[in-house]
Amino acid sequence: MKLRGIIALALALSCAPAFAQTNQGTSPLSIAKGGTGASTAPAARASLGLTIGSAVQAWDADLDALAALSGTNTIYYRSAANTWAPVTIGGMLSFVAGTLNVGDAELTALAGLTSAADKVPYFTGSGTAAVADFSSLARTLVGNTTNTQMRSTLGVVIGTDVQAYDADLAALAANSTAGFWAYTGAGTGAARTLTAPAAGFTINNPSGTAGNPTFVLANDLAALEGLNSTGLAVRTAADTWAQRSLVAPAAGFTITNPAGVAGDPTFALANDLGALEGLSCTGVAIRSATDTWLCRTIGGTANEIAVANGDGVSGAPTISLPAALTFTGKPTSPARAGTRRSRRRHKSRPTRTTTIRPLSFARPPRR
Repeated sequence: MKLRGIIALALALSCAPAFAQTNQGTSPLSIAKGGTGASTAPAARASLGLTIGSAVQAWDADLDALAALSGTNTIYYRSAANTWAPVTIGGMLSFVAGTLNVGDAELTALAGLTSAADKVPYFTGSGTAAVADFSSLARTLVGNTTNTQMRSTLGVVIGTDVQAYDADLAALAANSTAGFWAYTGAGTGAARTLTAPAAGFTINNPSGTAGNPTFVLANDLAALEGLNSTGLAVRTAADTWAQRSLVAPAAGFTITNPAGVAGDPTFALANDLGALEGLSCTGVAIRSATDTWLCRTIGGTANEIAVANGDGVSGAPTISLPAALTFTGKPTSPARAGTRRSRRRHKSRPTRTTTIRPLSFARPPRR
C-alpha cells in the first residue's frame, strides 16, 4: 500500500552511510547530495514532503486494523477499539461493486419518493407508495394519548364545542314532519300545527313552515276590533257590534260615565228616589212635597177605631173596630149622614154619649 512505501522510504533515507558526504562538516547535507537539508526531524520531513498530518497520515491503530482487512464487496464497522468487523447484509439488501442494493419492493418504492415538509409516505398498492399531507395539526392529533386530548385538539370538546348526546335532541333530529316541536315525554316528541277555533280568528301559516304564524281576527272579534268610537259594546246581530251609552230617565236617578270610558258607569239616585233613599225613620213613606218624603204612622181613636202596627214596620197596618163603639161628644142619628134632615137634627140635638152595641142577625128561614 502507498502508506507502507512512504514509511520504507523514510527509513532508507535515515540509514544512508555517513560517508556519502564527501565533505563532512557541521552544515546539513543537501537533498541533492542525499541529505535532507535539515537539522531536525520535523524539518527533514518537511523538506522531503512528509509532514505528518498534512502530507502523510500519522500512525493510527485503527488504520492498521483497516489495512489488515482483505474482504471485497464488504462493509465494515468498528466493533471495538482498533477492531473492525464486516457488516452482515440481510436478505433485503446486497452490496455489489460498491453499490448497496435494496432487494425489497416496498423499500424500493419508499426510496423512490421525494420527501417534503408536512408529508408522510403511504402505500398505494403492492410495491407502490406515495406521499400525503401530514400537517402540524395531524401530527399533534397523532401525538395525543387520550380521547380527551384528541377532542380538544379537534375542537370538539363535549359541553363546550359540541352538544352532549341527549335523547330529546335525538328525537327532534329524527323528526321529518314540518311544524312546531312539542315535547311529549322523555326522549319523545311530535310536530304540531296551530289550530284556529271554529270562529273568532283564523291562522295563516299555522305550522310556521313558510313564515311566522299570523292570527287574523274574524266574526264577532273582527267586528269588535272594527269599532272606532267609545262606549259600551253591544252585539246587535251575528258578527255585528255597536257602541252604546247608558241613558238615565228624566228623573229618579243619574248616571255618571254612562259610556264607561273614564271608569265604571255609576248610578246615583235623585229627586223622589233620592229623598226616599235618604229617609232614616221607619213608618209609612209619605210624599209631602216635590222630591220630599217623610215617615208617618197610622193612628186610631180609643174605643172607636183600633190600629195595630200603624207604622207597618212589623207587618201590614190593621184597622179594626171594638166590640162596643163609644162616641163621646159626637152626635149620633139613625138618619143617613149628609141629608138635610140629619144636619138639622144634628144642630138641634144636644151632645151626648152613645154606645152602640153589636147587633145580632138571625138567618131567615128557608122557604
